[in-house]
Amino acid sequence: MDKQTRKGPLHNMNDSYQMPIQIESDENGLIDRECPNENCLFTFKIDLHDWENKVVGHHMRCPRCGLVAPYDKWWTQGQLAVLNANIKSFALGLVHDELNSTFRQLERQTQRNKYVRISYKPSSRPLYANLPISQTDAWETEITCDECGTRFSIIGNAYFCPCCGKDLSTNAIQDSLTSYRRRIDDLQKVHDIFKQDFSSEEAEKQVESIREDTLGSIVGTFESFCKARYAELGGANAKRGVFQRLRDGDDLFDELTGFRYEHRIGDDGLDFMNLMFNRRHLITHSNGIVDEQYLRKTGDTLYAAGQRVIVRNADLLKLLDFIQEAVNGLLDAKPKESPTT
Repeated sequence: MDKQTRKGPLHNMNDSYQMPIQIESDENGLIDRECPNENCLFTFKIDLHDWENKVVGHHMRCPRCGLVAPYDKWWTQGQLAVLNANIKSFALGLVHDELNSTFRQLERQTQRNKYVRISYKPSSRPLYANLPISQTDAWETEITCDECGTRFSIIGNAYFCPCCGKDLSTNAIQDSLTSYRRRIDDLQKVHDIFKQDFSSEEAEKQVESIREDTLGSIVGTFESFCKARYAELGGANAKRGVFQRLRDGDDLFDELTGFRYEHRIGDDGLDFMNLMFNRRHLITHSNGIVDEQYLRKTGDTLYAAGQRVIVRNADLLKLLDFIQEAVNGLLDAKPKESPTT
């Protein structure tokens, strides 16, 4: 797809001045956008035609954090830098023209004045360089929303359509699980890199922190997927956090579809998932310190109260295997047929 260029007014000042801006798409016809949420700042691309025809004049949702904001709040930092430079150049030209007009008028008015005479030699007008708003190079991952048809591109994971806001968790789950596997496989390389600048002990602490963060991300991703899949299947009014509680979520899907996680992963698989989900809860809320409640919920025989749980690569990969099977089962599940009367 060829690059595309759009021109349009940036701002109208006192109904007198307009500064045109030029927006050039990348080679795939997409333009860069950035989430205005300071805690996110996720950068993504959206089709220029979709932007003009579906988004302009409306609100847009961040594909990563879900923030909803007016369409004109999504400039990237690089684009804002170009815009500010263009505005400054444009404003200097306006000021120059106004000063020239004013002093030329004074020069004419004082030509016959025998007391005061003003002469004026205009300077060169500042060069107005209206730089186009260009985009970064095209990215590999491209998504088309099956709800509204909006085409956009991301690096990493996307959970919402930027145009219609549809929850895309079920679309993103496979890419997410694959990325977690890559992250775990690369931990030894990460450890070696840390050792170049830190002690072996500090390097291991950093890698341990990554493992724990990865466990939290895996649990959060599965929860988001289950929430979105439950809604897709026609479920309603699921309580907040219910899909973090595996057995409660299992019961909901059973009631709606007749599918249970155990159908794919067995009781042992569900017990292991429950164990890892509760370890994640300990790490998040109790710095990983084991308590009696955790032991009652999980039956974990590896730890005693007061110890700290350790997240291992093998445990994360095993958890991903079970989650992958549960996800496949949920994607195949269908709502129960209503009984005929």
